[in-house]
Amino acid sequence: MPAADMTAWTADIVARFKVLLDVSKIPVSGEADEDPAPDGENPASDRAKLRRAAMARNGSPDHARVAHEALASLAFDGYQDWCDDGDDAWLKNCLGQVLDDEQSRYLVAALVNADQIDLTAAVQKMADEYRTAWQTAAEDEATQEGAVPTAEGLVPGENTESWKYSRTPGTRYYIYRDGQYLYSDNKNATLPDWATAQARDSQAAARATEWEPGSGIYCTPYLVPAHVGDVTHIFARSKDGPWTLTRAEAADLLTTTRQAIGVSDPIEPYFTTGHYTRYHNGTYTYGETRDAATWHPTYQQLLDTIAARTAPRATEDGELDELAEALVQLFDAVPEAADMPTDELYEAIMRGAAGRS
Repeated sequence: MPAADMTAWTADIVARFKVLLDVSKIPVSGEADEDPAPDGENPASDRAKLRRAAMARNGSPDHARVAHEALASLAFDGYQDWCDDGDDAWLKNCLGQVLDDEQSRYLVAALVNADQIDLTAAVQKMADEYRTAWQTAAEDEATQEGAVPTAEGLVPGENTESWKYSRTPGTRYYIYRDGQYLYSDNKNATLPDWATAQARDSQAAARATEWEPGSGIYCTPYLVPAHVGDVTHIFARSKDGPWTLTRAEAADLLTTTRQAIGVSDPIEPYFTTGHYTRYHNGTYTYGETRDAATWHPTYQQLLDTIAARTAPRATEDGELDELAEALVQLFDAVPEAADMPTDELYEAIMRGAAGRS
């Protein structure tokens, strides 16, 4: 896909462009067009330029709708309300992936002075010439020469640019198929396992949970961590994303939030494992309970410790060793011991073993 230089797209240019293609504002038959310019309005003012952008859109509504739809499908991942998005950086990033430098310069030139004739021509050009070029580029990318297709003949691309703004689970790779982009974390997925960006957003939101109640920080899982560098979760400030925070960044944000409200406890549930993690000075440790006496440098070490402690060990003769046998006898003699926290039970047994030695 082309990659246009978008540095000339200032906030004013972006605002005019959104008005120019905001088809939700096209008046229905019988409704009045834009309010007339007030007496004495400066034609060079930003308000006047926005007004002329709206008039150009309303004066060529069919072209505006075609251009809007083409960009929704080819640049904005199927989002029909992209004109309402307040993230200019996201809009420029998406738009820059379909425009080439010549197209970008032409549109900026039309939007700078916002002459109504120039803007009308720009709308028509996007609906015709540019739309065809954008579709051709997408189709060429889907059948690029030299690429190694999957077993189903698909040619996935790495979703590098969009991942700068949201690493939504299920969107690591993309394909262009039947006039739209589809996404998956598995570049070798079969066609039914590819889905639209909107579907992936909805799935991520449905699986999202608040990391700590009241924190305003959410996490959502990657279904197959092996496809995304073994990352298990991604974090965001909203359950609707954008998913941009690593676990360390989310923990730092949580720490900052706690400090602001006078809370200092750094211990959190470790997702849904039933265990806990403690974050301090950029380092995680892991414990079996919130008040665990021992914290391990990796989660796997915690699991290994639990397994070694709780699993019966067999002697060469196939009999239970002395510690496991004592545990069975303890449960028989003192049934309530079964309800003790594991670490407390272990320490009690070890103290008893030490007393017998």
